[in-house]
Amino acid sequence: MRLAVLVGLRVAPVRLVGTAGKDVLLIQRFDRSPGEGGWLRKGMVSAFTLFGLDELMARYASYQDLAEIIRHRFETPRATLHELFGRLVFNILCGNTDDHAGNHAAFWDGTTLMLTPAYDICPQGRAGNEAGQAMLITGEEPSEPASGLPRRGCAVPAQ
Repeated sequence: MRLAVLVGLRVAPVRLVGTAGKDVLLIQRFDRSPGEGGWLRKGMVSAFTLFGLDELMARYASYQDLAEIIRHRFETPRATLHELFGRLVFNILCGNTDDHAGNHAAFWDGTTLMLTPAYDICPQGRAGNEAGQAMLITGEEPSEPASGLPRRGCAVPAQ
């Protein structure tokens, strides 16, 4: 997750500490804020909810569809699309194949949607020449090569 920060992605703050001879990764909660009498939950919706899908239908979720939702419903679509594209590329390059719709979310304040910091980034070693993402890139068959990304993927409008 520190590497994601270094490449400019918004990520939940983390800290590595040693305890009892083991390394432990501490991840700061971004879905809570201090309030009178304790912590307050921030309203949040997963990409599953944004897509209107349940976990059984998750295989139909795609970055392309999430980008379309962002274009029409998010507060700052241009910056959010730039962030989403960066996350997609980072996930591919670092081997995070666990990027399903439950690992993408937005804050919801009753009026606007805003992408949460990235979380649950789990790089995996690759045993072969190919790996697939948990969430489709373009909404087509999972076997579609990632080479289709520049032509049809989450295109970010020029700034």
